[in-house]
Amino acid sequence: MTTDDIIYCEGFPEEVRAAVHPLLSKYVGLVPAYVRKLWVAFDEKAEADSSVASQNGKWEYGFSKVWIRSNWLKCTPHDREETIVHELVHCVLMPLAHAAEELIIDTMTEDSPAANLAHRSLAKALEMTTQGLAESFYHMVKRGVV
Repeated sequence: MTTDDIIYCEGFPEEVRAAVHPLLSKYVGLVPAYVRKLWVAFDEKAEADSSVASQNGKWEYGFSKVWIRSNWLKCTPHDREETIVHELVHCVLMPLAHAAEELIIDTMTEDSPAANLAHRSLAKALEMTTQGLAESFYHMVKRGVV
């Protein structure tokens, strides 16, 4: 993936793009080959308790979308950068997350205690793994290892 494969959704604010694009350009190499297009969208309806960014997509169709929320600009430069890396790591883990989610859906009764526990456990494990990898990648780049 190159920066040519990054597509900003309609209405993406220029001031946010000016802050996010250099970071996406710096870390675009984290995005796996199965993601052929990276869409970047803006969500101005950020709540005080909401995350500053998120990611979703369909790896089997070759796209991922990173959502930047309006409160992302209020973060420190360090936190902004780590957040971008975190969301790109979610792109890497998409196939694993989807496969695990499909296993839960296909093998457990919907809304059963076991399915609810499996969904919560999967979400927690994915977030912890994503954050751990994101911190490692961030520090490796800062140290010039990669």
